[in-house]
Amino acid sequence: MDSKKYFIPGKGDHCERFKIKGFVSLEFYQKGKLVHEDHNPNIILNQGKAEVIESLTSGTNRILARMCIGDRGALPSDPTVPKTPEASRTSLYAEVYRQDVDITSTTTDGDVNEILLVSTFKALDIPLSAYSDQTNPVVSEIGLVMIDQITGDPLPRPPVAAPNLPDSDEAVFAMRTYKTVPFESANETAVTVRYTIFIG
Repeated sequence: MDSKKYFIPGKGDHCERFKIKGFVSLEFYQKGKLVHEDHNPNIILNQGKAEVIESLTSGTNRILARMCIGDRGALPSDPTVPKTPEASRTSLYAEVYRQDVDITSTTTDGDVNEILLVSTFKALDIPLSAYSDQTNPVVSEIGLVMIDQITGDPLPRPPVAAPNLPDSDEAVFAMRTYKTVPFESANETAVTVRYTIFIG
């Protein structure tokens, strides 16, 4: 979970502190049956934090609108152990596929101020050529992506499979690594991702 604190000047020595946080819920399915779950905090990258701060003073053209999934988020020596990404990263370790968010829901109600973004990735949609190891398709990292809604192409945008590159205005806002999970088309594997970004 991102722990950077932002300070809003108040009276005297008092300051109100708040944190921008993120949480990711992953549900993996095979032939429609739930086979694995992962619910954990994520890392908001420095470039994501910068966009939030810019929006408070000068506004921003970027919105959260896409997600990306990758296959090198775990240690090569032990695929059950996720890597620990640094906030200075600007991308996943090895992105495989990127697509639009399916559902966006915003809540601004008193102490609850958050946005929920949901997307489902299906192994059937991802070509084998997109994976780092085409003989063993797996996934182990997920990212939330900002786009420029003014200068960039409008939504919806087409999916992008590696090694093709996404539009230049897109940038990863936050990411989460997790243990390696097989992602084979033959098993009709899919993962539903629920990304929550909130201020607390």
